[in-house]
Amino acid sequence: MIEPVLAALRKCNFRGDVEWEMHTAVVVALHMAGIEFEREYELSKADRPDFFIAGTGTVIECKVKGGMAAAATQLDRYAQHAVVRRLVLVTTRMQHARVPEELQGKDVHVVVLNQLP
Repeated sequence: MIEPVLAALRKCNFRGDVEWEMHTAVVVALHMAGIEFEREYELSKADRPDFFIAGTGTVIECKVKGGMAAAATQLDRYAQHAVVRRLVLVTTRMQHARVPEELQGKDVHVVVLNQLP
């Protein structure tokens, strides 16, 4: 179930270095792949991942800045919610690829995007 999501995200065309531009690229990629999602899904008052795919329990979080530890901490908070079954971090930072492959017993996938000139 995760492969179509990862394949769509790997096709993202992304320019710039601000997160909202990455969000736009993710929206386009998911729509083109026919994947339904919700933006800013409320897991709790404090936890709102960028995207949530309800049918698969997949959280998608986008990062263009920040360190690996901060990204892992945020994903770990999301993983604590029962409705979440897997997490995907979409990023431009190679250091984020070192995020643990599992948090709270849930798979974590990292998609590192190349920025276009």
